[in-house]
Amino acid sequence: MNGSVSTRVRTHRYISWFLVLISILIVGTGYMLSRGLSQTFYYDLSLAHRVLEVFFILLFVTHMLITIRYFGINWRRTISLLMQNRGTNIQILRLAQRISSWLIVIFTLMVIVPGLNGYEVFAQIFEESIPFGLHRFYDVFLVSMIIIHSAFGVRFALMRRRFKWKHTNFVLSLVTILLVLNVVLINIPESRVQEEMQYSGTILIGSKEFGFQASDIASKRPDVFKNGSFSMFDILAHVAERGDVQLDYYFNETMNTYVIESLNGESYWWYRVEYSGGWPENNVFRMDHYPWKPETELSFYRVTEERLEETYSSFMEESERKTNNADAIIIPEVTIRGRSFFFEAENVSVTAHNLRNDTFQDGVITAIDVIMSLGDQGLLVYDIEWFESIGSANVVRNYYVVQINADRQAGTCGFVYESGDLDYRGILNHIHLPADARVLNSPEYMTWFWICL
Repeated sequence: MNGSVSTRVRTHRYISWFLVLISILIVGTGYMLSRGLSQTFYYDLSLAHRVLEVFFILLFVTHMLITIRYFGINWRRTISLLMQNRGTNIQILRLAQRISSWLIVIFTLMVIVPGLNGYEVFAQIFEESIPFGLHRFYDVFLVSMIIIHSAFGVRFALMRRRFKWKHTNFVLSLVTILLVLNVVLINIPESRVQEEMQYSGTILIGSKEFGFQASDIASKRPDVFKNGSFSMFDILAHVAERGDVQLDYYFNETMNTYVIESLNGESYWWYRVEYSGGWPENNVFRMDHYPWKPETELSFYRVTEERLEETYSSFMEESERKTNNADAIIIPEVTIRGRSFFFEAENVSVTAHNLRNDTFQDGVITAIDVIMSLGDQGLLVYDIEWFESIGSANVVRNYYVVQINADRQAGTCGFVYESGDLDYRGILNHIHLPADARVLNSPEYMTWFWICL
């Protein structure tokens, strides 16, 4: 009998600490996904996060059933003793631990249910009534309670080992408070942005940061941008014209882009962009085509000569392709990997629909025009919607393709795309630049595919 009790106790403790480990992995992968800290393995990381969630749920249910069946406490007696000031320290800790465990149960359900929007079947029914945003909101409370519950577990473990140190409770309490504060601070939402013309942004050049006022910047590409809109290159040029940096540049007609010859006396510069709610992304996209919007973080950094020459080579290939097509944009390969269909077309002719004539000049062709042109040609049906914000991204203000043929966006499932030179298929072409904001020259391919994050 004692042997079976001892086995249950050990099993219960092993499951408890394994749950803590799984929780750390879930929080870690979730944080990496939301902050874009692993761009190369983003979709693999998303899958790992989902798998860990399943393990967590199974272990959590097992842990709760064992606790209720074999390790219950007499609530009435314990509370009565405490009210009479006759309770022991162990009883106080046990009661607090049990309360935290039930709070974990509540918040786990509140996190799991909206998280099911990652599964299309659930999202199609409950997306509007139980939005995915609640998954992230209640996650703060769940993680905080897991930290507190684990702290009680650590204290009991130290007591079982008869560890005695007069500062134990103070140190354990301090660590717990700091961890909870860290969780809260990480998840505090950013304040809403001001209007563009009042917004002050920053640009990081090497290790130095410079500020700018959006209303002071005029575009060097009036053939692309309308008055009031501008690119990442325009910000750099503005800072140089102000005298903050030394910039030598010229317009290369063969590549249809401005080229930096030197910046502060050094050559081979490129840039990264982080839109609101996103993360810094490497890219091979013309910097004088990439539109700025509020809450954008922009940085310029040095690269190798080889890296830059390869990028410029792809630009020249695009220009040559466009010239050979009499300045028309004809994409050699367009594929769409939907949830329920696969579409492939060659030599797709793309025309401008001027969907974003608030930002771009009429006639400028963007990636979303590819889908719209295929629709014009009767090769597919589609739907687009405007989004002011999405999740933690306060500033989106773009149109998104929410449906192609029978496959419609639901929850965290939907279409994403990439386009460019085949040599950069994958991470460098797959950037979070919305399709209605990605100006096309003459890409070698375009791919749209269905994902569930």
